Amino acid sequence: MNLQALGEAVDIVAGQHIEANLYNSEFNGSAYLTGPADFGEIRPLVTKWTIAPKVFAKTTDVLVTVKGAGVGKSNLGCDAAIGRQLMALRPKQGRILQSYLFNFIRHTEQRIAGLADGATVPGIGKADLANLQIPLPPLDEQKRIAAILDKADQLRQKRRQAIALLDSLRQSIFLEMFGDPVSNPMGLPAKPLGSIVSKVGSGATPKGGDASYKPFGIPLIRSMNVRDGAFKTDGLAFIDDNQAKKLNNVIVEDGDVLLNITGASIARVCRAPKLKVAARVNQHVAIIRPKAALDSYYLEALLLAPSFKRKLLLIGEGGATRQAITKSQIEDLIVPAPAIETQMEFRNKIENIECQMRFSKIQSSSLDMAFSSLQHRAFSGQL
Repeated sequence: MNLQALGEAVDIVAGQHIEANLYNSEFNGSAYLTGPADFGEIRPLVTKWTIAPKVFAKTTDVLVTVKGAGVGKSNLGCDAAIGRQLMALRPKQGRILQSYLFNFIRHTEQRIAGLADGATVPGIGKADLANLQIPLPPLDEQKRIAAILDKADQLRQKRRQAIALLDSLRQSIFLEMFGDPVSNPMGLPAKPLGSIVSKVGSGATPKGGDASYKPFGIPLIRSMNVRDGAFKTDGLAFIDDNQAKKLNNVIVEDGDVLLNITGASIARVCRAPKLKVAARVNQHVAIIRPKAALDSYYLEALLLAPSFKRKLLLIGEGGATRQAITKSQIEDLIVPAPAIETQMEFRNKIENIECQMRFSKIQSSSLDMAFSSLQHRAFSGQL
């Protein structure tokens, strides 16, 4: 396949830094994109404006991140000033189509990221982009390839949207069945959380911190593993038997709910995962263990409700030296406590939704693999 330097097919426009006091969020001036934080799925989401624009991108451009942790990430262009984290690739007339260029840049994201240098702030220059080798078939063929890839990508987006819709249904069902848990408009019986749980407790980090963790062993759950409504195994730490014995008072059990109680991720909450080996928690995560009158699915949804989340965050901000929620503050929380039969009805609905979500995520993963294969074939002359 005919390969050419990208610089022969596009003009490269480098963004320029604008001081923070010269941009705003009040629609004053020109739209301004600072970096990949402004990127959407396909096109940017403008949240800043500037009265002192320097360099403009166009709707017909492709935007590429060239500085910072997001090097290689891309979006279709929009009419906006761009900061130094971004460069705009501007297709030359008759040489390359925007849709084809965008698909190529997305396909080569990891390769572009690999070109970045700089230990503190990784970055690439114009020459790095200009020297990228790109297959450049005739425009009609570019159009055909881009159409195939765009259609496949639309299927992926629809599947992700379906997953997001299912996820939002969980909170909608909770509010429909129980109402707002803070104002309690349905007049449900309310009790201190401590009266309907058998345990509230957090653990500790083994002596030596990160250096004391093992490559395998007994899981130690940290705040990074607790996400709202989901447990993430990324970054899961492991400790040995001797370390674990010192944390035997915080062994995670099936049916527990985990709540982050310190730091930037305070008030994040999820149900405890089912792991092959009984996990422990460190000092940043609290175990909340419901009694028979309280279901973990209901408790998780209650703590995730926007109004209750705000309440937890306000409690955390009152910490003496840092954001923190104490054991006694958790136990003193007043929560609606509907009949367990109603809680179980809610649980059944959530289990059904989560089953659908698991199936949808499997489908989404399959679509991602198929799309990756299509990209490879498209840019190696096999499509």
